[in-house]
Amino acid sequence: MKKRFFYLLATLVFVISAMLPSFLITTPVKANVELELPDRVTFEATIRDFHHTHPDFENNAYRDFDRGATLGLVAEELDEEMKPVFAGVEGQVITNAETFSQWYRDVEGVNIPIKREIELGLRFREEDG
Repeated sequence: MKKRFFYLLATLVFVISAMLPSFLITTPVKANVELELPDRVTFEATIRDFHHTHPDFENNAYRDFDRGATLGLVAEELDEEMKPVFAGVEGQVITNAETFSQWYRDVEGVNIPIKREIELGLRFREEDG
């Protein structure tokens, strides 16, 4: 039961970490005219299901929760495919740059891509001034 919960938790963490930057990028707009904005926005998402033998999962680094997060694992700039780049210490939570790259790419025999649409409702508020 604990392993199954951990797999689900790890998957959710990776999905959220991949999608979170796009959710956080917001720009407030002040306009004197009425804007026609959608009530809903749909994002296309890819969830990658990895086999439990992948070296980045179920390794000793994940079992050592007392250590906390490892900072500096991801470079500040994306690569030419607009994907995150490994910049951290190999052998920590992530085995190496190649295994990290697989998190963000469909790799036959390594992961199974599952395509989903995520629909979000948008709420707007009017401000005076």
